[in-house]
Amino acid sequence: MSTSFNIELSPRPNREGLYTIYLRITVRRQHKRIKTSILIEKKFYNPEAEYGRWIRKTHPRSRQINEALVGILDQARSEYEGLGSVASKEAIAKKILNPDKLTLADYMLQCIQEIFNTTTYDHATQCKCILNQFVAFLPKDILLTEVTTYHINQYKVHLLRKNHANTARHYLKKIGTQFRRAYDNDLITKNPYDKIEYPKSERCTRKKMSDAEIDTLNNVKAQNPRFMGKWDEIAIELYYFSYLHGGIRLGDMVQLRVKDFQNGRLTYEMNKTGVVKSIKIRPEAQSIFDKYYNPDALPEHYFFPLLDNNAPYSRFITKAEKSKMPLPIKQHHYNDMSRVKRRINAWLKRKALLGELEGVTFHTARHSFADKARRMMKEKKNITIDGIRLMLGHSSLATTQRYLNSFDLEGQDDAHDAIFGD
Repeated sequence: MSTSFNIELSPRPNREGLYTIYLRITVRRQHKRIKTSILIEKKFYNPEAEYGRWIRKTHPRSRQINEALVGILDQARSEYEGLGSVASKEAIAKKILNPDKLTLADYMLQCIQEIFNTTTYDHATQCKCILNQFVAFLPKDILLTEVTTYHINQYKVHLLRKNHANTARHYLKKIGTQFRRAYDNDLITKNPYDKIEYPKSERCTRKKMSDAEIDTLNNVKAQNPRFMGKWDEIAIELYYFSYLHGGIRLGDMVQLRVKDFQNGRLTYEMNKTGVVKSIKIRPEAQSIFDKYYNPDALPEHYFFPLLDNNAPYSRFITKAEKSKMPLPIKQHHYNDMSRVKRRINAWLKRKALLGELEGVTFHTARHSFADKARRMMKEKKNITIDGIRLMLGHSSLATTQRYLNSFDLEGQDDAHDAIFGD
């Protein structure tokens, strides 16, 4: 019987512009194609390549992907030899697709690759860490179909021993998403997550700065001019600008564009959620705006001089566009963003210590804004929780309420005093 196995590329891309690699089984000139989990850009695929070199070396993971494809071909040949005289293309495909032989590690590896291809690099990196930790906790080479509710509950106990309940909840939900996908794709007949109870969200302590502490940090430059370098100044100025405008996240601050500032307003898409936020520029921030505004800059240029306007990732502006960046560009963007964020937080911490302030990170600007908004809401009727929700960019009032409640120790103390008639 004339039977062959080959690798080929899908003729059409998916919504992200990536092409799926297929295993093609040919029996008596009849073809059967099996979809793999591997997606790549068309330019990285070489249809004329020697065996084992289908993915060009210009791809950052060419070796790993080529090895995976060799493994797929080896498995196909092995199943073919085991079937003997009944080795039709359908029978071979059925054996290859048999989920009873799919290990948890291999399945999660497929999930990680798909996540890297379809979302931002920082989110994909976080998911990779979470999924790999789960795989490492379970017995080696356990099959996907062998994972039970017991295993997941054991891992939940393990997470709760070492982490806050909210962290454990977050990890379990990320893992649960992959088991739901496995169930939807008929890789498992029963979802072990069906009977899992996620840890309840708990109130957590969020570091915030008082109005006086914000003033102290903002005045560090004037009080310590000899110890202030260019990047020390920008760290404090970005922090104060963020605080004045609803606690803009550092990742968003770094990527603001010139075109985001128009007619006295800042309008930008939040990188975390994709929500578009528009806020009036505060008079207190005008000097910061004037310092960094460059009239010769193009509208798509970065407003603050932290990222390279000539970098390949600079032409991808929206969250949707960034999710479609080729993997090497995603990694380049992630590395540059991580470097800038690490430096800003280091500079901020060093300068905060000059004002005898501890525990200051850039994200405390967001916490500090939320706490000030909560306090002022009690004093002024024209401040509503929905207005605060819009400024923070939350999608629901419940999220904002939980956020504000985490700071409201005064309300708790007032109620406590009232109970005892104080």
